[in-house]
Amino acid sequence: MLLGNSLTDILTFAGYQVTKVDIINDRGVHICKSMLAYQLFGDNQEPNKKSDHFVGDRYVRYAQEAGKDPSLEDRIQAMLQQREDGDPEVRALRNRMNQRTLA
Repeated sequence: MLLGNSLTDILTFAGYQVTKVDIINDRGVHICKSMLAYQLFGDNQEPNKKSDHFVGDRYVRYAQEAGKDPSLEDRIQAMLQQREDGDPEVRALRNRMNQRTLA
């Protein structure tokens, strides 16, 4: 987003009409990986470091554990489906994780 914003500022300065659009991709399987790792291994911890690093650590932990336990992929797909279906618990966890990252 920083690169895009910089380019639009340069183009605007050069006289072009530019419309900025920022998309925060908080959907998809990558978010579910952080969420599942938080559920399974996070012990309901609050961030003890910069929030986006905290969430990123959960993503790394998922990758480490999935290497040992391929069945986690099935759980990820189930969580993704639950999120898409509007499961209140999964949505609440997604909102909690996203608020940490955006903060």
